[in-house]
Amino acid sequence: MIDERQRLFGLLVKRRLDRAKRQKGFKFIGLRNIIKRRGAVAVAKSFLSEHNTGNLNDGLRLLVRAGLSDLSVEQAVIDCEKFKLFSKKEVLSAKKRLKFAKAFFDKK
Repeated sequence: MIDERQRLFGLLVKRRLDRAKRQKGFKFIGLRNIIKRRGAVAVAKSFLSEHNTGNLNDGLRLLVRAGLSDLSVEQAVIDCEKFKLFSKKEVLSAKKRLKFAKAFFDKK
């Protein structure tokens, strides 16, 4: 059973994925499918886990290259910090992943 905070986080991620599709045609079918199965919070936590340190997913790279890092799952985690769905360590990991991705893949 998901609580209201989890539902709102999932809705935010879905809306951002929809916006990426409208703006650049990015479908993110795989990500959408895994979110349907596991939920947006669980997927975000898996991206931010210690096992994924240094591994940037293709979606984040694609969004950063397109100048749409604000639509990433990582940015959603940061934006929803007040929901307390993620530990301080996970939020810090999201910030580091975004900073790293922008340093290497941002075309600006």
